[in-house]
Amino acid sequence: MHFYINITLLPSSEVNENFLLSKVFACLHTELVNAKNINDKINIGLSFPEYSEEECKLGLKVRIFSPHREELEKLISQRLLSRLSDYLHMTRIREVPSGVTEYVRFKRVQSKSSKFRRVRRKARKASISFEEALDSYQGQDDVMLSGFPFIKMKSASSNQDFLLFVRRETSKELIDKGFNSYGLSSESTLPMF
Repeated sequence: MHFYINITLLPSSEVNENFLLSKVFACLHTELVNAKNINDKINIGLSFPEYSEEECKLGLKVRIFSPHREELEKLISQRLLSRLSDYLHMTRIREVPSGVTEYVRFKRVQSKSSKFRRVRRKARKASISFEEALDSYQGQDDVMLSGFPFIKMKSASSNQDFLLFVRRETSKELIDKGFNSYGLSSESTLPMF
């Protein structure tokens, strides 16, 4: 990742931070869906420099990375964010500073649903009793997502609202295996500065 753009959200009394982040992220997601290359890989990753798990916030900054300046130029030339221009500030394309030694991964976190729901599903599919299925889940707890920052999204296919939970992990190495259509990855990392 050699190039980046910063987007800083400028919430107001009419437009709050969460609403604005949802709109910006929806615009970026729409554009990233169309950015897949022939290997079904997206070279554009998103970072949240002000991410705070303690405050359960992604922050007011979104940093967009790409290994190629042209990909960022194409992304911003689509003018998807132009209708939100009163509520954000976007920098010009910049080079990632040299000497970066820390990297970060932002990945989507999804719940596997409640433990009892999984037990009932296993009992039904395996044609075993609830108690037998419950025994196979001993020691496993529900995955609680309430501590992770999230973005409220709307599915384009089902028109349903959902929460996209985001987790940050640090790394000592740059890994480039591509990103999903949200600009997130469970493997790839981005420079942290």
